[in-house]
Amino acid sequence: MLERHANKTYPHFLLCALLRVTGGCVLLFLVSSCDQHTQIKSDLHALHTRVVSFIGTNEIPLNADLHLNPPQRSSMRIKVTELQINLREFYALEKCQLNKTVAERNTALGKTQLPSTRYAYEKALIAQLQSCLKLLPANHKMTPKLSEWLELKQGELPLVWANMITQSQEVYNAFAVTPDFIAGNDKDQLHAAKQALRYILVADDTYKLETHLKTLQDSRIFARMWRSQKLVTQYLQQMKPSLQTYLDTNQCKTRQDREAISIMRNIFRHFFAEKIQSTLSQLNHYHYQLNPLLTELSQKLAKRGDEASLLSNYINHHTQLSHNAYKEAVNEYIALWRSVFVHCD
Repeated sequence: MLERHANKTYPHFLLCALLRVTGGCVLLFLVSSCDQHTQIKSDLHALHTRVVSFIGTNEIPLNADLHLNPPQRSSMRIKVTELQINLREFYALEKCQLNKTVAERNTALGKTQLPSTRYAYEKALIAQLQSCLKLLPANHKMTPKLSEWLELKQGELPLVWANMITQSQEVYNAFAVTPDFIAGNDKDQLHAAKQALRYILVADDTYKLETHLKTLQDSRIFARMWRSQKLVTQYLQQMKPSLQTYLDTNQCKTRQDREAISIMRNIFRHFFAEKIQSTLSQLNHYHYQLNPLLTELSQKLAKRGDEASLLSNYINHHTQLSHNAYKEAVNEYIALWRSVFVHCD
């Protein structure tokens, strides 16, 4: 059916009707969404092509190293002490739920828990130890042992939390894995990602933990932000020589030279100010909205030892060094355009 109508153009709703039988309408929306997440790259290429075409110089292909270079997850894993509990010691504690919880952990499935499941288990174990201690008289023979275990588990919980952050596939994907960039609109899921990050920073209630981890993975706004920064930084640096060449060659001696400035102004307005700059404004907005939470996350991880500090350093690199390089590249590029605008004044 598509082949029969390949040479005709249909309104969007009619095209969806044609494709609905095979699920093609869903595919169309997916492609549209993907296009939005690559628009900034297309817009930068269009600006570069238009400038060099008008100036009359050879177009040098734009290239960028967009690898985020995250640390390997295995290098960030913290070794947490396994608590060996003999279930026979709890048979006399009928009102305690520890025996069931610990028994589940000791199964083969329990020993291969996801990092988030392990964190939820440790939280539940601490709560049950506290509950058991409240039920037992102070002179009960198990009270000292339970108190010892409770202190140990409470002390190790921050390490288990750090492992949840550094070892969860969802967090890794959110911070390091994406093929594209920010869209600069609701497709980036800023508010949902912000809420999810705020939740896992505390993670007091594990009821919605998996939901928030999935939200982070689905949005991938952090990885998209940081790839966008690298793309813009490197592309603008490569595009500056064309503008500098124009400034060096336009002597403002003829009417044609002066009219050319007006054309360049229109190029900047159409390709940069109306398209690229709006996306960059959103990128800046995302940075300032998320940076306080990312800073808090980085600081908490840095306190959990050398392993977790690897992710802390990674976050700091992209929120500080890489972001500053991005801002500098944008400011220098805009300043060069301003030089073009006043060139013949």
